[in-house]
Amino acid sequence: IPMSMETADKVADFIIRTSNKKRKLKIRWFGGEPLFNIKVIDHISKKLNEADIEYDCGIISNGYFFNENVVEKAVNLWKLKHIQITLDGTEEVYNKIKNYNHCSSSAYKKVLQNIKLLLDAKVAVSIRMNCDLHNAENLKLLIKELHDNFKNHKLFNVYVYPLFDEEEQRTKEHNEELFQKLEEIEGVLNQYGYLMGRPISDNIRASHCMIDNGKSIIICPEGDIGLCEHFSEDH
Repeated sequence: IPMSMETADKVADFIIRTSNKKRKLKIRWFGGEPLFNIKVIDHISKKLNEADIEYDCGIISNGYFFNENVVEKAVNLWKLKHIQITLDGTEEVYNKIKNYNHCSSSAYKKVLQNIKLLLDAKVAVSIRMNCDLHNAENLKLLIKELHDNFKNHKLFNVYVYPLFDEEEQRTKEHNEELFQKLEEIEGVLNQYGYLMGRPISDNIRASHCMIDNGKSIIICPEGDIGLCEHFSEDH
């Protein structure tokens, strides 16, 4: 569902009215694909800038719709600091999975080009690799290709996340095999310097989604407000 300009106007006014002027606001755009509706991102960002709201933003995107002009606008107007892009395999696997019906060239190569544009513009890029038993071995090759292209750029990182079959299709054996594959992939990530350890905080707080941290709200495309990005209020 695309957000309308009327709703975007109300969203911007709501953010301006309720934001804490003493703390920088964090905005995360996600969808669907947020760049299908650039005009809404532009409109809300312009209104926040005009109201002198201090903020920066992150975005979850397939990375395909960027170009030099969009990257420049993302940095200067949207205040983009970080982007998460999902890659599910090397070129042949990725293009087969995405299967963009309007794409005459390799979508995979275009996304890699856009990652370079973003890094050159000092936007941090996180690559999420969704892993299941079908693409696990290919992800090891993907890590090498990413390292060949981007080395250990200080704003570039790669991580892996498991995808599960439907609950009734899972078995203990399936899960054990999947986590064995994850361990192997993390070994390759470590080999190329992407598996970064983090110091343990004195104040550990576990949170699975936005509703746990107590500092975030979700604004849906229709303008509904909620607390969790996975479930709406009626759940």
